[in-house]
Amino acid sequence: MKTNLVKGSPIFNEIDSTPIENSSEYKLKLCFCPLCSSGITALGNTDSRGIVSWQHICRVILFSLTVKESPKKFFSLKGDMLWFVVDHWFLFGKLYQFRTNPNKWKKAFLDALSHSTYFESGTGFLKKPGYWKLTNTATPWDDKVDYFSESIKTKLQLPIIPDHSLTQSTLSSSSKSKIEKCCIDARHSFSCALSSLQNQLKFSNTTENFTLMNQLKEIQSIMFKTDHIISSIKQLNVTSQIVSSSSKDASSTSFFNSSDQDEEVNPFNSFNPQWC
Repeated sequence: MKTNLVKGSPIFNEIDSTPIENSSEYKLKLCFCPLCSSGITALGNTDSRGIVSWQHICRVILFSLTVKESPKKFFSLKGDMLWFVVDHWFLFGKLYQFRTNPNKWKKAFLDALSHSTYFESGTGFLKKPGYWKLTNTATPWDDKVDYFSESIKTKLQLPIIPDHSLTQSTLSSSSKSKIEKCCIDARHSFSCALSSLQNQLKFSNTTENFTLMNQLKEIQSIMFKTDHIISSIKQLNVTSQIVSSSSKDASSTSFFNSSDQDEEVNPFNSFNPQWC
């Protein structure tokens, strides 16, 4: 009999809130959600105390979860939002307000969710507390843009192509251009993450070094694959140009050959039966 496993709340260090992994095997946490696509700038500017609004942070988290797990609307604070913080600690860990006892910012999360019109509790709809959804689907870092009412893609979202093989016959030039742009954007994001990890490695202790080295290897592997895709697309573009040029030359040759044949004099045209 299959049972549904409920994901419990993650564990954080009581001093600086660093997530404590239960498994010794590290798994790369980078994803293609709006926060990963936009980077640290999505968390906005800090105030005079160096603090980002907790309301804004909750909006970013719920917005990213809503986009990533659509059509799901309601998300648990403990089972979804806190795990989102863990999976994106490479960003949240840079904010001073998170480098403290986790109970402080967990309470700040709950206060922001409970006292803002941007969020709706799931108590009425789901008949259970602890779940929240956005009431405003505008992009948190750009309130003029409503992600769900306009056809907007995250920077790393690839176009949908029926045939996934990168062949000359299946991909149009516009599709190849879109894929190449997405790959270049993806590579830039991973390059920024790589630089950040390399800087962290300089100041990390022996225990952290093992995790960071695994992260570096994962990102370098993804960048290598991305470079391979970009290289393949460029090669297809070159092949396409050659084929196109050959087709034009063949067409031109055919045209001139046919013109020459039309202009060639037929000796029987001047034949006169009276000569016989």
